Amino acid sequence: MIRACPVTMERRLHQTVDFKTHDLFIGEIVHAYCEEAVFTDGELDFAKVKPMLFDMPRKKYWRLGEPFADCWKMGLAWKPEG
Repeated sequence: MIRACPVTMERRLHQTVDFKTHDLFIGEIVHAYCEEAVFTDGELDFAKVKPMLFDMPRKKYWRLGEPFADCWKMGLAWKPEG
């Protein structure tokens, strides 16, 4: 485990897809390890984890912002045009 990472996931590799510029790894998460310090009220708190996201095309690292909608609810108000 990496000591500096508050969340670590153990995975099982199923397939490696070799692209011209990079490899894509397809796998299954078999276990997750989390420090108690990244939980709030018994749930993983992403604000405490402070994850980094890598953007390959722009070669940038990103941070997560605040949540802005509930999954599977936001689209219920959407109506197609016409």
